[in-house]
Amino acid sequence: MAYSVYLELKTNEPIELEQWAVAVEQVSEVRMITSDTTLVVNSHTGERISRRNNPGDVELYDPICECWCPSFRFFEGTVSSSAVSDFDRPDCYQRNVMRSLAKILGAIIVGEGGETYD
Repeated sequence: MAYSVYLELKTNEPIELEQWAVAVEQVSEVRMITSDTTLVVNSHTGERISRRNNPGDVELYDPICECWCPSFRFFEGTVSSSAVSDFDRPDCYQRNVMRSLAKILGAIIVGEGGETYD
């Protein structure tokens, strides 16, 4: 089961879609998803799953496969992502991108257990 991490404003207010879009525009490793659905392939079974995108959902550039991958979900003022296996490492690529977004937003990175990441 995936472990979720979130961006939360330091003010505890919900993140506005416009605010999120401005932050995404400033970080080159992410971009807004513009399609209504995304096809995701289960890496264990090979099953192809069509997933509906929400306004504000974001792709993360993966430098290893040199492709864009759905990564951040935006729903009702909350930004969430499934943490990659090395997320606990301070030099984790996904964590570094989240750190950049958090700085722009005035947010913190929080795990589903309530722990914070810098």
